[in-house]
Amino acid sequence: MISSGQNLYSPLQREVRYRHIINRLGMMVAFLAFIILALIAMLVFRRAGANEMTLSENKNSGGNVSDMMPHAMNYKPEEGKPNGEQLFEQKCASCHQVSTENITGPGLLGVSERIPAGDWKYKWITNPAAMRDQEDPYALKIIAESNGNMMTPQNLSDEEIDEIFRYIDAH
Repeated sequence: MISSGQNLYSPLQREVRYRHIINRLGMMVAFLAFIILALIAMLVFRRAGANEMTLSENKNSGGNVSDMMPHAMNYKPEEGKPNGEQLFEQKCASCHQVSTENITGPGLLGVSERIPAGDWKYKWITNPAAMRDQEDPYALKIIAESNGNMMTPQNLSDEEIDEIFRYIDAH
């Protein structure tokens, strides 16, 4: 019979048992850390998506196509300059629409009012990776709202970019 002061396990058995317990605790801590990081990531992405426009903020949404037609019909490319509509179809339309609907990239209706002023649009369109690497706040917001997708660099001149924006703004 074993008295209360005696141990049931040999030193080797105790060491194996302690290692097993420590391994289990380590796995539990790692699992909890993973869960916490996943929750933080969900909150960050949910917060980034919370900046979507409401219908009342977007004056062009919810209207009839016929209401928007006069704006689209007013678009005329400047003589001897690249055609913004053709450039948009060639360079932009596979990922963007001239609407508020996001496909691969964000909808571009009203983009001129949303983006930072100055030469930001030229930098973003021709080298989005550099904008991300510089941690430009608006560039990071766009990437987050596009589920981490980032636009490929476009080989466009400033004049061509301006023409595309004139086409989009005419809608």
